[in-house]
Amino acid sequence: MNQERLQQGVNLDGVTSSQAVLQACRRLSASLAEKIISRGLAWQEITVTLETETEVVTRTRRLARHQSPANLYLHASYLVRQMNIPSPVTGLTLTVTGLTPPPAEQLSLFANRHPGREHRLRQAVEEANRRYPCSFIQAGILEADRRERMLSFYDPLRQGADACAQTHPGKL
Repeated sequence: MNQERLQQGVNLDGVTSSQAVLQACRRLSASLAEKIISRGLAWQEITVTLETETEVVTRTRRLARHQSPANLYLHASYLVRQMNIPSPVTGLTLTVTGLTPPPAEQLSLFANRHPGREHRLRQAVEEANRRYPCSFIQAGILEADRRERMLSFYDPLRQGADACAQTHPGKL
C-alpha cells in the first residue's frame, strides 16, 4: 500500500460535547478533502486520534476499495461516534493514508439525473406531441421500460408508422 499520508489536526481546548467534536471533524474532513481533490487522489485508510486530558484514543478504518474524498466525513464521523470519550477532548487529528490516483470506473449513463430536468423534458415532449402528433418524439418513450428507452436512442422510428397511424388516424 502507498504510505503517502495527509494529516491535519485542531486544538479543541477541552470540549466535552460530542457535537463540538463532530463539528471539528467536519471542518478537518472538508479541508483534507480539498487537498486530496486538488492532487487528484483517492484514499483507502483513515485514522481518527482524539487527545483527551487523560489519554489518547485512536481508531483506524481501512476500506477494501479506494474512496472518494467526499466520503471522508462519513467515515471519520463514524469512527468518532464509536469512540468512548472518557474526558474533555483537547485535540483532534485526522490522518488519511493509502493515497493513490482513483481507479478507473465506467461512467453511469444516468448519473446526473435531476428531477427538475426530467419534468421539463416531459413538458416539452407533451407540447411537441400536441403540436406535431406523428413526430419522432413519442411521449410513450418516457414511460417505456429501460430497454425500449435505450433502443429508441438508436432507432427513433422504433414505434413505427403503424403505431402513429393507430394513435392519430387521419394525421399521416
